[in-house]
Amino acid sequence: MVPKTRSTAVALALLLLASLALTSLSQVHAKQLSYKQRQVESGYKSGGEGENEGGSGDEGGSTPISSSNGTCTVTINGVEETFSGCSDLTGGMTVYYTYVQASDSLDIAFKAKPRSGLGWVAFGPAGSPGRMVGGNSVIAWPSTASSTKAEAKDFELGGTSASAVNVANNQNLADLVAYYDSASGDLISRFTRPNSGIDPTSFPALWAWGPGTAVSARSTLREHVEYHSGTIDMKGTGVGSGANNTDNGDGTSNGEIIPAANCSLTINGATESFAGCRALSGGFTVYYTHNSQADTLDIAFQAKSEGGLGWVAFGPAGSPGKMVGGKAVIAYPSTGSATGATAADYSLNGESSSTVVVANEQQLSNLLTYYDSTTKIVTTRFTRPNNGLNPAKFPGLWALGPASSVARAGIREHVSFYSGTINMTNTGSDSQTVGSSSIDVNSTIIAHAVLMSVAWILLVPVAIMIARYLKCKNPLWFKLHVAIQTSVLLIVIAAWILGLLEGEDGRSDEKQAHLVIGC
Repeated sequence: MVPKTRSTAVALALLLLASLALTSLSQVHAKQLSYKQRQVESGYKSGGEGENEGGSGDEGGSTPISSSNGTCTVTINGVEETFSGCSDLTGGMTVYYTYVQASDSLDIAFKAKPRSGLGWVAFGPAGSPGRMVGGNSVIAWPSTASSTKAEAKDFELGGTSASAVNVANNQNLADLVAYYDSASGDLISRFTRPNSGIDPTSFPALWAWGPGTAVSARSTLREHVEYHSGTIDMKGTGVGSGANNTDNGDGTSNGEIIPAANCSLTINGATESFAGCRALSGGFTVYYTHNSQADTLDIAFQAKSEGGLGWVAFGPAGSPGKMVGGKAVIAYPSTGSATGATAADYSLNGESSSTVVVANEQQLSNLLTYYDSTTKIVTTRFTRPNNGLNPAKFPGLWALGPASSVARAGIREHVSFYSGTINMTNTGSDSQTVGSSSIDVNSTIIAHAVLMSVAWILLVPVAIMIARYLKCKNPLWFKLHVAIQTSVLLIVIAAWILGLLEGEDGRSDEKQAHLVIGC
């Protein structure tokens, strides 16, 4: 017979295990819910050719300032504000400014569309030419918690990690406001700042966009998907005054998301021209030419590799918004290649790495990939027959893999995945993004979580209560206790096997950690 104190300790230990299992499950569900929330919140309908599957991207571009009756006027939360000068900037941003000589200060406003209607937008002075690190920036984002539907703060850009980007009013801002126009999709922020030694005729500007994911009190500002820099003469007056978009910062001079105006692309030193090109959510750019006579598509795509190691992928989805069943050209940096990168045509047969296999089912030709180690951008080109796909409604899927060596770890689970319909018969360049963040529900993880929950949250407490309170029903209590605990053992073993298979199958570092420590 077990002493009472020991029995109590055992019961407490079992309850602690159940609590840990519940915590683990809540973390899994929280991630899936956050993805679903982003899907619900990104309720924009793409303008022009790009209607999205399972969500949507941005709705057209910000209204060009040249169409605003020749004046630098912007409406902020219903109030019309007029500035001395204004300029369109690379990437789809408009900046408005008035130099106040008496106080040696600048009254500034900027307007841009967040990527996928959710991400942050930033504008401010660079710390050094073309560099975000060391600079300060007003960062604004859509927010349902604000009466103006947006929030903005002055951030110090102290480093390249999210933890080094902190709120600090180094610019000594006044009158900081932000407003999100849900009808047009424009995010607008306005503020006044002293020059503090900065020459207003050569304002060292930086401006950037964050990824198309919601910013909230629970999340940090994720790394930019697009960044530009240049000098602006903020003493200039009139429309189009003073902007010099040198775009020389953080390796985005080629435009990691903004396609070239003439849809030409340099791949490994050779310039290729395409009929059309456009920006995609998540930092991708796609170029394309439809050959109607041969019924083929000549496609190229660009994206920044995560950490200079991760893979990038583009191809047709098997069904709207789903990776499983689709095909994708997956490219990744490779020191063993003369072009710095390797690419192949993969069949996406399932959720695990073992089901993502090389299979030239797209019947590709002219496959070429190149990695620029300076910008960390992977550029890949190929030709494929349409094979029944409507080029005017190409069911695109594109994704980024984690910052881990593909040569060592294989094709590990994506860190971000997008989908959307692309009209590849259109011509010309379009910098407004198409596509939305999508979800692949992993049935193995769900089964693992459900089994562990049933075992630890339901059955173990029942078995404990039976042993504690039903001993008067001898020997029934013991038979029930043994039966339930045996069921728990079998369920936990089954869930453990599922978790082991999932964790060992080339998944993310976070899941590998869960595999090792169990929480």
